[in-house]
Amino acid sequence: MYSFPFFYFRVMQFDIQETVTGGSEIVSLSDAKAHLRVSYSDEDTMITRMIKTAREWVEQYTQQILIDKTLTVQFYDLAGELRFELPFGPVDSITSVKRILADGTEQTLVEGTNYRAQGLSRKVLKFNQFYSSGALGGDYQLKVVYDVIT
Repeated sequence: MYSFPFFYFRVMQFDIQETVTGGSEIVSLSDAKAHLRVSYSDEDTMITRMIKTAREWVEQYTQQILIDKTLTVQFYDLAGELRFELPFGPVDSITSVKRILADGTEQTLVEGTNYRAQGLSRKVLKFNQFYSSGALGGDYQLKVVYDVIT
């Protein structure tokens, strides 16, 4: 006999591309080298990579962005979903929301007409209308471009 939980949580599949829009890492190379007591420049590339990796790990763990950047999130396997929480925050502004059809063409969605963005720092997109095969269609994808600030 199997028992099922009272709640059904659907795991959303998505890809993220990021573009750093301002500033630098939260720890500078010179501060890291001073902390490590390194005075030579032979390992600058490795230390810089370690600083970036540490920041990315903290961002993944806390779901909070530590430096300003633009994120492009592409959701897959929508299966009639009407609500999407944007990963990472705080969200400053949403640049575009596009529905990607099965043939690869993109359809721009309009805030207020097709969806609403709710929340203060963490944004949730709620879609207003149903499309031909479910909320956004079974085989369709959703691409959201937005800015996150620290």
